[in-house]
Amino acid sequence: KQRHEHIAAVIKSEEERFGETLDQGLALFDQITAGMAKSNKTIISGTDAFKLYDTYGFPLDLTQAMSSEKGLTVDLEGFEKSMEGQREQSRAARGEVEFSCSKDAEYPNCIFVGYECLEAKTRITGIFRKELTLDRSEKGMTVDVTLEDTPFYGESGGQAGDVGAIESKDGSLKVEGTVKAFNKATVHRCQVISGTIKVGDQVSAMVDCQARLATARHHTATHLLQSALRQILGKHVQQQGSAVDPQRLRFDFTHFAALDPMQVQQVEELVNRQVMEDLPVEAGHMKLAEAQAQGAMALFGEKYGEEVRVVSCGDFSKELCGGTHLRRTGEIGLFKIIREEAIASGVRRIEAVAGVPALHHIRKSEQLLDEVRDRLKAAPDEVVKKLNGLLEELKALEKAKREAARNQQGSLIESLVQEVGDVGEVRFVCRALEGYSSDELRELADSLRKKLPGGVAVLASAGEGKMSFTVAVGDELIKAKKFSAGDLAKKLAAATGGRGGGRPQLAQVGGRDDGRLAEHVAKMAEYLFG
Repeated sequence: KQRHEHIAAVIKSEEERFGETLDQGLALFDQITAGMAKSNKTIISGTDAFKLYDTYGFPLDLTQAMSSEKGLTVDLEGFEKSMEGQREQSRAARGEVEFSCSKDAEYPNCIFVGYECLEAKTRITGIFRKELTLDRSEKGMTVDVTLEDTPFYGESGGQAGDVGAIESKDGSLKVEGTVKAFNKATVHRCQVISGTIKVGDQVSAMVDCQARLATARHHTATHLLQSALRQILGKHVQQQGSAVDPQRLRFDFTHFAALDPMQVQQVEELVNRQVMEDLPVEAGHMKLAEAQAQGAMALFGEKYGEEVRVVSCGDFSKELCGGTHLRRTGEIGLFKIIREEAIASGVRRIEAVAGVPALHHIRKSEQLLDEVRDRLKAAPDEVVKKLNGLLEELKALEKAKREAARNQQGSLIESLVQEVGDVGEVRFVCRALEGYSSDELRELADSLRKKLPGGVAVLASAGEGKMSFTVAVGDELIKAKKFSAGDLAKKLAAATGGRGGGRPQLAQVGGRDDGRLAEHVAKMAEYLFG
């Protein structure tokens, strides 16, 4: 209730944005179905259906309903393959470790002791490989392992799972990642490095201390970041998601405008001030109502039990959180924002680094600045002045280039006007121009048609495996409704095997270069007026 106005604004903005996207998607749907009609196809490919879903937000059932109205069906199997392909790409991009956890498997319960220690003597309670339950595993195998007690934090709440090692007297495991399974048990994805391990083995479980510390730096920094954002931007800021790992942190929050450079600097400085204050970071359990009464921040929409864990950074930040943290904020070392961007209507994202990754980021920026300084042969305090001078020179050169191009274009247009001939009652000219892009052809054709109010012009070009034509029609012919560039482009596309269209004044056709550009130019009058 307290956020009624904000929620209404978000919904309205999302509806408007989806309306715009829907219009674009409908145009694509019409294009897809028009192409199918020409080839007598009746099944919309899974790839096309997924593009409508992924790019334009069309739910699959909407595409199915629209298809049904046209007597078409959708390749559902192909859609699912495209969906799974994207999931695989996303997992690969995030560098996720793939687990064989089964949704219906009941993994042995595990007690998490990783708040208090990073090493524990424990026992192996299960070994799993894909859908198989094993008694043992040997060197070279990749398996999922459960333990009686574990110091390894399982990926959850946006925090990456721990890595490290598990060792017994007969074998050793490299822990490549840890997750919470579907029944909330902790599952360790392991590579058997040596020997053999068996269910029931007594083992030492050891978390990679440096990786845990780096993750904790980023996690504690997100708590400081949220509080800083609320102080600088306003109390409307609410966490919408986060991700922390040893390399960086990502924090999504509600806000309707991009942060200007001054705001980013203020947030960054406020966080670093709390780091230098070396505030104590304390965690404790209390009743949910008590935590809320103390002003503890909670993740909007999250379900919490009657008792919750509260993490406090001095008096600066207090949040409900089950993750692992530092003992004092000073251990963060350095906090640096590296990116701020929009990810949805009313939702912004900040990416930042802390500790060693922050040092590496600054060092990389300094190296880049040093390289620029060396290239410019300028002292550090003269870099901007030298760069501005070069930009002014470049601007002058570009202006001179544009003037030269306009002069050259004027000469070319006059040359084309001299080549105009009669095709029936129509004044007509067509020429192939080497080295011109489709945009340049369009600009040239627009200038040419103004010289030919009662004529039609076609300019053609080929290169990089593509062939393009621009059709221009003079205003007198358009007013008399004798010709339309868009209609002529459709004829040209049919004759050349390309695709295109446009307005009555200008239209373009593009397609694969078939090596017959000169032949097409020679037959152009026949294509258009024959």
